[in-house]
Amino acid sequence: MNPIGSRYTIISDLQISLNGKLFSAVDCSLQRNVLLYRIGSTHSSDTGIAILGKAAELTHERFLHILDVREEGTDLFAVLKCFPGELLLPVLAQHRLTLVEVLTQVFKLGQALMEAMDAGVRGFSVTAENLWLTGSRQLMVLNGWSDAESRQCGARGLCSLLYQLCVRSETVPDDFEIYESRLRLALHEWKPEQTEAVVAMTRSVILEGQSLQALLVGMQEALGKLERQKTTLPATPVALLPESAADMSAERRASGRSSQGGAIAEPETKARALKGSTGSKKTLLIIGAFIAVFIAGALLAKITQQPIESLPASEQPAELQTPAVDCQPR
Repeated sequence: MNPIGSRYTIISDLQISLNGKLFSAVDCSLQRNVLLYRIGSTHSSDTGIAILGKAAELTHERFLHILDVREEGTDLFAVLKCFPGELLLPVLAQHRLTLVEVLTQVFKLGQALMEAMDAGVRGFSVTAENLWLTGSRQLMVLNGWSDAESRQCGARGLCSLLYQLCVRSETVPDDFEIYESRLRLALHEWKPEQTEAVVAMTRSVILEGQSLQALLVGMQEALGKLERQKTTLPATPVALLPESAADMSAERRASGRSSQGGAIAEPETKARALKGSTGSKKTLLIIGAFIAVFIAGALLAKITQQPIESLPASEQPAELQTPAVDCQPR
């Protein structure tokens, strides 16, 4: 263990980073894990402190926040807040991010770049060697103060990072034809139109110099399409189906339960069938009775409406018959 002053103790080396070296360490005063970033001697002590002070003003969640700055001999250390996780570069070939998560993380990192630019912090690398992968699979920037090559920062850097994460390769080809062919191969799980949208975005940045803002708009549209395609239409309720379709659906469900429940489901199915048959017979009897009553009523109405005098005298009731008049002379 190597102490840095009386407060920080270095535990182990992590990696040689941009313009410096990264260590895991312990804050002895607060008993917490931190990261120590040793700054290279490219700047004087005062200049280095001023640069780190400017970067410390940026507190975006996508940056490892600078907690403290320490001098030890000729070395200058930036004390960074440590999150559970690991450096991205050593696990680049085995990372478990899905392709959708990759696009999401690159997009969120681009949003952080926009905020950093508004705060006057720019020019830092956003490629794999300068990123921390948290336990919740979020990407965070380690060094937000050192200038990097143009292919590593801004919109161009995001396209390089997208390639590194999709292809799982540390090196990014300069030739765009090689870049495109390998990226397409890595995106083989996506639909052709989705792959084409991502390739078109990177082509616009790498070959045409498209801005960071335009790149983020394209990424947002691509993510929106992916989210919509993940949603499915709700199942049609049985109540909205035609009666025959509903019966077929019920039969399928009963059949499924029978196959799963064996002998237990079979009596239930037969009981439902018997119940349905009995109900049908009752319905037919009621309808038949109704028809019989209707016919009887119609006949009765016809009989009562027929004139009395039309009946033969012998069939008329006695009380309604007229006595015969005797016209014979006596």
